[in-house]
Amino acid sequence: MAPKRPLGFGKSSKAKKSKAEPEPEEAPVTNELTVELPQEVDADDPLRQLEGLWLTWIRSDKDNELILNGIVHECDRLLRNCKQNGGDEDIELTPLFYAIYGRSLAGLAQFNVEDSETSVTEYFDNAIERIEDGMDKFPGEEVLLFAKAQIIMDRIPLEYISQMDVESTKTKFPDIVEMLDEATRLLELGTKTAESKENYTIFNGSTVLDILDSLDDLLDIVDNFGRSYEEGLDSDAEESDEEEILPETQLSSSHPLYEIRNTDKYNIFWREAMKESLRLLDKNEKPDAAIRRKLVKKLGQSYLMEAEEPISIFTTLEYDSDAEGQEINGVSATAAKQVAQKLVRTAIEYLEGAWDEEDPQTWVDLAEAEISMGNLFEVGGSEQEDWYARAENKLVRANNATHGKYEEVLENLRGK
Repeated sequence: MAPKRPLGFGKSSKAKKSKAEPEPEEAPVTNELTVELPQEVDADDPLRQLEGLWLTWIRSDKDNELILNGIVHECDRLLRNCKQNGGDEDIELTPLFYAIYGRSLAGLAQFNVEDSETSVTEYFDNAIERIEDGMDKFPGEEVLLFAKAQIIMDRIPLEYISQMDVESTKTKFPDIVEMLDEATRLLELGTKTAESKENYTIFNGSTVLDILDSLDDLLDIVDNFGRSYEEGLDSDAEESDEEEILPETQLSSSHPLYEIRNTDKYNIFWREAMKESLRLLDKNEKPDAAIRRKLVKKLGQSYLMEAEEPISIFTTLEYDSDAEGQEINGVSATAAKQVAQKLVRTAIEYLEGAWDEEDPQTWVDLAEAEISMGNLFEVGGSEQEDWYARAENKLVRANNATHGKYEEVLENLRGK
């Protein structure tokens, strides 16, 4: 799976002013927020303004609750005043309106995990209710199918997994597997629906990629659930940030996450959905380059991760004298090498597509994959040296561009 982003958002603390200090003349602090909308937004169309505000949120760091509050309040107002509900504004609500409404409510849950008058459960319940209202009025709309999938993906870790420990049982939690299956079903259905309508534009933004990122994060949380992190035990390093990752915690078969952890079904689904998103993205006349790079980078990294096991088997059997001529899990060194080379080659193909002339890290990602490929050939042989040389050229360029950031990687390569 791809690298993971941190979950949750911190709340900023309110500054307190001392009464003994003179008060400077300054603008009063308010709970209002001024947001500059995209230029393409029609100032006379309230729905387009709402869509522009949502786009502003999507493109932001997603760390300001006021934006979401503003979106929800505007959704409330439009719902009250629209013609469908007997209002006096000439507004026809759309599927996208309900998708924005639901996802905004779900987004607010992240800011209200603690000390909130409204519980996380209420936010998610209200979010799902808005989406299903939209589905009743606009059945079969992909934007609503995707929105519901996203909300479920976000709900599982925030509302349920956050309350679990290794002793939790299925009797105390809803069927997490059933919820995840529903989310993946909606994502698959939304993808097929969009393709049938030739709505490739929806893959040219972050809508589908965000859902897949949420699934990736969720699977990572499940894989690492119960794993402990302990600070280093060096008594001389009192403020050391070093951590030791302890072994994976075993879950009982009655644990709510046991079934998800012990199947490859969702990992396979994630990769196939990523490939499908990439295929449909490329049907656009001008595929978004940034979205495309993210997709191929994540796919490349997933193949490198899959290659780790056969690489380990090959290395052990090839270079450990005690294991020479043996097999590991019924796999010989030759077989492991062939599997690993195929996986790494596929990873390289994807990472080549992630190359960005403005981002040295993409050069390094590709170089590291090429080093992995070189490690799978005869030591000192021409094929190995060729792969190392390719990697070294990229690393030298990246190191120069970043003023020595990758010097250690280069030294390790040259020391092989």
